[in-house]
Amino acid sequence: MKNFFQRFGAKSTPSATPNQSQSSEPNSKVPFRWIIDRQLAVGPIPDQTLHDQLLNAGFKSILTLCDETEGNLYPEVPKNFNWQRLVLPDSHYEESMLPDHLAKAVGIVHTAITTAAPIYVHCLAGMERSPSVCVSYLCVHQGMEVWEALNWVKQRNSRTSLSTSQVQAIQALVKQGKPK
Repeated sequence: MKNFFQRFGAKSTPSATPNQSQSSEPNSKVPFRWIIDRQLAVGPIPDQTLHDQLLNAGFKSILTLCDETEGNLYPEVPKNFNWQRLVLPDSHYEESMLPDHLAKAVGIVHTAITTAAPIYVHCLAGMERSPSVCVSYLCVHQGMEVWEALNWVKQRNSRTSLSTSQVQAIQALVKQGKPK
């Protein structure tokens, strides 16, 4: 496992001190957290300050997972990034997250990472939907087990708080295999 975690910027395992540059430090003033250093980050909906930080950090793409009625996305985001919105339900929605929802989001993330990294994935607070997508990506495209990916994401983003149904959706996606 040592080589696997080195690919993501850690010294050996998820419990190793993450790369402190930019945003892995829990008390950092930068609200985004690198899941895969310089490739994939997670956090809350961008306001003007976060928008500017994302630009300065070299982000190329942003995936918004919340509905436009849930929060105020800074209006310059769609103009300055390769931006996409894919609404996923969180624990406050009546409908549950489904493996197909995650598969679409994972496909967007994978395309962004392979063509124009880094990508910032966000929901309203960076607690449920965006970490679910990151865990799913790590499982589907990096070969991690669900528990391993969830621990990794929690290590990098302490706000992560997935519901049982979200974890079940991730497990079902992993059983399906890589999205086509």
